[in-house]
Amino acid sequence: DGVVLHLAAGVELAAPLEILHLTTSAAEGALVAPRVLITAAKAARGAVVEQFVSLADTVHLSNTVTELVLGEASWVEHIRVQREGARAWHVGYTHAHQARASHYRSFALSIGGKLSRHNLHARLAGEQVETLMYGLYLTRHDQLADTHSAIFHDQPNCNSWEVYKGVLADKSRAVFNGKVFVEPIAQKTDAKQTNRNLLLSDEAKVDTKPQLEIFADDVKCTHGATVGRLNEQQRYYLQTRGIGGRTAQELLIWAFAAEVLTEVTLPAVRNGIERLVRDGKL
Repeated sequence: DGVVLHLAAGVELAAPLEILHLTTSAAEGALVAPRVLITAAKAARGAVVEQFVSLADTVHLSNTVTELVLGEASWVEHIRVQREGARAWHVGYTHAHQARASHYRSFALSIGGKLSRHNLHARLAGEQVETLMYGLYLTRHDQLADTHSAIFHDQPNCNSWEVYKGVLADKSRAVFNGKVFVEPIAQKTDAKQTNRNLLLSDEAKVDTKPQLEIFADDVKCTHGATVGRLNEQQRYYLQTRGIGGRTAQELLIWAFAAEVLTEVTLPAVRNGIERLVRDGKL
């Protein structure tokens, strides 16, 4: 099935809209393929929360597509939460097409599924465009979380900022591949890309590859990736202040993840996501 959401010119949503994709026990062995189209006309503003949730622990494949078309000077925040069952497979595609002076703000949380993959693309098709992408993946047991992003700077004088973080436990694995393409015409581009990962066990593994392909000469573009463990000196410091080992670890993990969680601009939505992270993973 599908959902079409259109924000007319100048409209500003007073509250976020939620699109909830639910799978029940009837999804056992099924292919679930929802499609969402969101369009924002000139100067429209709104936020959309999209959740993928399992009510039963079934083996199924979710193959999702969400398209966003942002008109001139529009502003859209898109929050995507994937928390399907432990035996589910999830492959999702999100694409944003941005006109002049539009603002697209994305946050993606992945905590569910045996295997999950999210392909996130943004095409900056006009000048003065801003694109912000934040994400957090938390894996445990034998989960695999796979993120592939691509930002296409097709026009000059545009900004993009991408920060993704991962926390991996047990024998889980994650993949991050982020690409930024800067066309020859896209002078004055300012693009930053960062991926940081925290490994909680010796058997957890992450493959990370941030990429820049730059064909313009007057740009500011940076990228970087880190993979590491908890800082034992920080843990020891907390323990000397009477904070137990498990609690100290949770505080350090929370501090690591909080950088991207605070980028969700809607307080009620941010609080809900923080509860999911605390209750489900930390």
